[in-house]
Amino acid sequence: MIFKDEYKKELENIRADDTVKDKILVSMNVKTEVKRRKSKVIIYRTAAAIAACFALVVSLWAVNFDNIPVNSNKTESGENISFDTRADSYGEIYKTVKKFVPEKQSAFGALIDEGVALFTDGVMNKSNTDAETEIYEEYAVEDNTGVVTQASGSVTTETTTDDSAEDYSETTSQVEGVHEADVVKTDGKYIYSLSIEDSRFRIIKAGKEPKQLSSTYISRQNFDITEQMYLVDGKIVLLGNNYDDNGKTTSKVIVYDVSKPEKPEELFKCEQSGYVNDSRLIGDKLYLISEYSVNVGDIEEKKPATYVPEIICDNYSGAVESDCIYIGENVKSATYTVLCGYSMADGSLCSTQSLLGGTYAVYCNTKNIITASNLPNDTTAVSRFALDDGKIELKATGEINGTLLNQFSIDEHNEHFRFVTTISRGIETRQDKYVSYKLENSNSLYVLDSELKQVGAIENLAPDE
Repeated sequence: MIFKDEYKKELENIRADDTVKDKILVSMNVKTEVKRRKSKVIIYRTAAAIAACFALVVSLWAVNFDNIPVNSNKTESGENISFDTRADSYGEIYKTVKKFVPEKQSAFGALIDEGVALFTDGVMNKSNTDAETEIYEEYAVEDNTGVVTQASGSVTTETTTDDSAEDYSETTSQVEGVHEADVVKTDGKYIYSLSIEDSRFRIIKAGKEPKQLSSTYISRQNFDITEQMYLVDGKIVLLGNNYDDNGKTTSKVIVYDVSKPEKPEELFKCEQSGYVNDSRLIGDKLYLISEYSVNVGDIEEKKPATYVPEIICDNYSGAVESDCIYIGENVKSATYTVLCGYSMADGSLCSTQSLLGGTYAVYCNTKNIITASNLPNDTTAVSRFALDDGKIELKATGEINGTLLNQFSIDEHNEHFRFVTTISRGIETRQDKYVSYKLENSNSLYVLDSELKQVGAIENLAPDE
């Protein structure tokens, strides 16, 4: 407000017409409000931050593109896809992604490229830092499985669980039967704790006299563990972001057998393009959602892996098939939402679907995943993916007014999906010869059917809340 008042005074000394003044004031009001209200996505490492900057530069070049044509399409079950079309070939995908290739390199873009290169040469090619080596080499021992395990020791963790406890707490989840990740898990007998700070997960014997049984170090070489850990069928599932020597980000799953808590053993790994957005566990099937931004400056039509997501796991390696990719109607950047279903029994890929268009909120129940992404003009695109024992299939897409706060703004009841959104409108006020604008917020409830068609709404609820 102080800055705005001073700016108004300065405008008095500028011989500009009222239209110019109005535009400046509108821009100031809107930008200030957006900065105050918008939450920022946390990127776990500097490499991801640099990549985000690069994506922003590219997006500034990519303007005034024609809308991508939408063809009539049906899923395997015959349901119509209303707002998206399944890609017919890699060639169609390439043409879409190519629209976001900048025509020329700017000085700022060159600095971004140089920054990525310096980061890659100076950090990415290093293994554990000297500090890490110094900390762990004194007491860590490595067995023939490559797992570094600290010797057992006692801890001072307090718990009321006894050795034969059958009743114990679980991670709080939004939907019953759909497990969500956490940094602490328990099976009533052992407590499994994940520490992001030192890249370790620890197993503690619960009871009146708790005892630490093992502390397993996860190598930090190009890998950042997220705050996502699952416990399923005697296995610990860790999720993180992996960075290769070229700065490319992949979401990585590492699964350990913890049936012998004194000596966890790595079983298998799974990787998919992009950084970890969210995940859910239903039964022994892990559903992982990642966001993958294509490096549009390095794509080749004959090499699909340069412009479509890749997956590496027990039974699949390489670029995803073109018929597993859908192209959104209002694609604004070369960013994919990548969904994969993995079996935690053996690390195999059950199914994968990718939607060209990013996601910021994810809701999941035992039958569906709903993803939401921002569109221009204060609207949100929503997509419904059906789930069936690891299989994922895009069933419908739609749009609603406003923006969602998070996953708790979405739920399903009797095959209808309810969305609570916040809608911001610019309100004009005039005082003498000055015109000012402010954002006025209201909230709405929208009810959509299984085809994501609106069937009910209550709008203008709780102004400015």
